[in-house]
Amino acid sequence: MNHPHSHDLRPFVHAHAFGDAAAPRRERALWWVTVITIVTMVLELVVGYWSGSLALVADGWHMGTHALALGGAALAAHFRGACTAASVSPSVAGRSRCWRPIPAACCCWR
Repeated sequence: MNHPHSHDLRPFVHAHAFGDAAAPRRERALWWVTVITIVTMVLELVVGYWSGSLALVADGWHMGTHALALGGAALAAHFRGACTAASVSPSVAGRSRCWRPIPAACCCWR
């Protein structure tokens, strides 16, 4: 019953090189989306508490998880840009300069 078949995936091939000139614009857009999500979250929590709507309060906390994920992505984009701009070498000094905001206890370089 096994019939060999193949699929042509060439129409779906695309590059994953995102370190282009539009990267700062995308990072700025990511920060704006994060801010809008946080504002929406706070608004839902306040209005939900004020009106006694458990649905709005629950959705407000749920929006917090989206804000956390978007904020993490925005921070990753920011640090990627900082590391790329500094043209960091693979040396330990380069990595410490690139990862300065992260406490030393969180990352162990060998």
